Amino acid sequence: MEELYVKAVGEMSISPPDFYSMTPNEIDLAYEGYLRRKETEANLIKMAIITSQNDELIRLTEDKGYSVGNKAEREEVFRLLNIED
Repeated sequence: MEELYVKAVGEMSISPPDFYSMTPNEIDLAYEGYLRRKETEANLIKMAIITSQNDELIRLTEDKGYSVGNKAEREEVFRLLNIED
């Protein structure tokens, strides 16, 4: 039971009340999904490192046609909206 608790609460950040409401099989399945997600993240990082020789961003979502602004743009928007930063 301790090993399941370490997996669920310690590694996957499942709350203790949720842990105690789950069956051992549900915890094992959730852990398998967690490991798959971690594997995907690791492979994405690996791809990023391999392709990092150019300055092009790696996109996993559709380009919506806007970009993240810089500090000066942010301050200008705040100024126009009378918001103190």
